[in-house]
Amino acid sequence: MPVTPVQDAATPAQRTPLRPLHLLVVSVCMLVAFLDGFDVQMIAFMAPAIGREWQVEKEVFGLIFSSGIAGMLVGMVGQGPLSDRFGRKPMTLLCVALFGLCTLACAVAQSTTELLVLRFLGGVGMGAVLPNVIVLVSEFAPPHLRSRMVVVLGAGVPIGGLVAGALSAWLLPVTGWRPLFVVGGAAPLALLPVLALWLPESPLFRIERARRQGGASGPKDEEAIRDLVRRGWAAPLAVEAPVASQGVGALLGAGLRRSTLLLWLVCAANMVLFYSMLSWMPLILTSAGKPESLAALSGAMLNFGVIVG
Repeated sequence: MPVTPVQDAATPAQRTPLRPLHLLVVSVCMLVAFLDGFDVQMIAFMAPAIGREWQVEKEVFGLIFSSGIAGMLVGMVGQGPLSDRFGRKPMTLLCVALFGLCTLACAVAQSTTELLVLRFLGGVGMGAVLPNVIVLVSEFAPPHLRSRMVVVLGAGVPIGGLVAGALSAWLLPVTGWRPLFVVGGAAPLALLPVLALWLPESPLFRIERARRQGGASGPKDEEAIRDLVRRGWAAPLAVEAPVASQGVGALLGAGLRRSTLLLWLVCAANMVLFYSMLSWMPLILTSAGKPESLAALSGAMLNFGVIVG
């Protein structure tokens, strides 16, 4: 039988104050989102300098930009079954290591082909890590603060892009583009020990793993949920096994199909606009004779607008 929210455990959780564990989870996950946003967007700020050094046409960067986004799409779509099987924490560690190593390798790339492949592989990690940290923050946040904490987490991506743009505007004229890839790759790798020590595993994954190992769910599962809620480890979220097992199929059922497709359309249009402006604005500005530092700063200001929004 599926495990459902326990009514007598929900009321105390609504009054659960913000505890150190909650702040720890959102802080660590926001660091991941920050570095994700930094590494995703940095290539756009470096593109004018790379094109000038390698003597390549700006049209070539369309493929490089697209390869990173394609990798993110693969990561976002493919991470679900893996996270459900192996856990949110191991997948987060793996994804951070993947995009950190690929970004670091970009610093020694010698051709646009190498850059394209590395950006695709790094994009897989960048795309797969965000759903996992969003889920972790959603599960650990007290119910009355959940939406705010998820919004704070989401702001980590444009903050990372803002810092990447500002840092590029400052360092590109001095150091060139390769040291920036070193910074973007070394920072996620340095974060791995912090994640290994302090990032907790998803409480709902723990319940599901116990169910898989022990067979059918029962009172022990519900008591485990009560215990997690009492200790402030997690909000009382429903664990409807039949619905969860349907995956995307449940979202496209008769009752949710229209809302799902409309939300997908809005999100897709938003992402197309944002990444098109972000990727091409620096190249367009440098082609118009503007300095590379100003082109990088334009991307930083775009992210500032996203943060305000």
